[in-house]
Amino acid sequence: MGFFNCGLGEAAIVLLVLVSSSPRKHLVGFLESILEIEGHDNFAILLSKIFKVGLSILGNEAFPKTWLNVNILAHKVLLKIMDPIAILLMKEFIPDQKETYNFNSNLWRDGFSLLLKLLSSDQLVIEEFSPQVSFFTQVVYSADIA
Repeated sequence: MGFFNCGLGEAAIVLLVLVSSSPRKHLVGFLESILEIEGHDNFAILLSKIFKVGLSILGNEAFPKTWLNVNILAHKVLLKIMDPIAILLMKEFIPDQKETYNFNSNLWRDGFSLLLKLLSSDQLVIEEFSPQVSFFTQVVYSADIA
């Protein structure tokens, strides 16, 4: 196992818990207010950074891959935050046909990279998990052997 950065892990958990505990309408309102305050270009930079942080979390740079609960929380939260982001991307970042030169392909590429990484994650492949055996079954089985 590689080097584990505790500060990075703690920051990732705080971010995940904040988004997880926020209702969807507050996330939408927050993102819309940031767009209104910061403007179109700065909001695109923020979204790109959100996508990169999500990729970093899914790439297990913040915490080990073996931490199942944290990884499940990360997947759940990233799916939750991508919903309002997707709505704003479609509403604000698809230009009219006359202004196709304004299309921000890098932003869309970052967003799709995060979604593809999220949806193709090994953590979501439930069929490959081994069946869990209850504690009671293990105790009874060990008593039969002895």
